[in-house]
Amino acid sequence: MNSDNINTPKLAFIGVFTSVLIFVVILASQAFFYHFEAGLTDQKLGNEAPTQRREIESQENGLLHTYRWIDQKKHTVAIPIDRAIDLIAQEKAKGGGI
Repeated sequence: MNSDNINTPKLAFIGVFTSVLIFVVILASQAFFYHFEAGLTDQKLGNEAPTQRREIESQENGLLHTYRWIDQKKHTVAIPIDRAIDLIAQEKAKGGGI
């Protein structure tokens, strides 16, 4: 066989085919990994995880949106986040700093 006669179309086809095959294998591997990982997470956490997460989020939202004492002896209070944002915006509008 003469080394000057390279079958370029065949070589290009093999290269493209191999690239597509590798891409498909990578995607399939990722899909399998994510499916397997989700199964393990569900197995570890059980059905209680969504309930616990909702309870924690509810408690955190309650803390963000209510007035409450942090330390009564030091007269330290927590205010709702929306009110805090309004107060800071008012200070900035008056030219004051934080």
